[in-house]
Amino acid sequence: MQAHLRKKLEMYKGSFQKYAEHIYITLAESLINDGVLDMIHEGFDPKIALQDPLEKHLVNVFHKILSINSNLDWASFSEELKPTMVKSLGETIEELADGF
Repeated sequence: MQAHLRKKLEMYKGSFQKYAEHIYITLAESLINDGVLDMIHEGFDPKIALQDPLEKHLVNVFHKILSINSNLDWASFSEELKPTMVKSLGETIEELADGF
């Protein structure tokens, strides 16, 4: 996981932010609002609302991944990463929930 992330970091000239932006753009291309239009507040666009929290939290997740001891087994690695992922997903969902 860490080696893959380091390689991606090199591809994006050392910028986790650029990599996070790429992930958001790729994800946003496949998201469709059509199925939720009748459930969202007027003027709210989930795809746009997702951008800032997703990019911010992806950067945090990338940093956390690289800070974890690379010699850990998968279960230990996952436990180290879990609090960061839970916080990131929770805050992202909270941001989206405000528009529904």
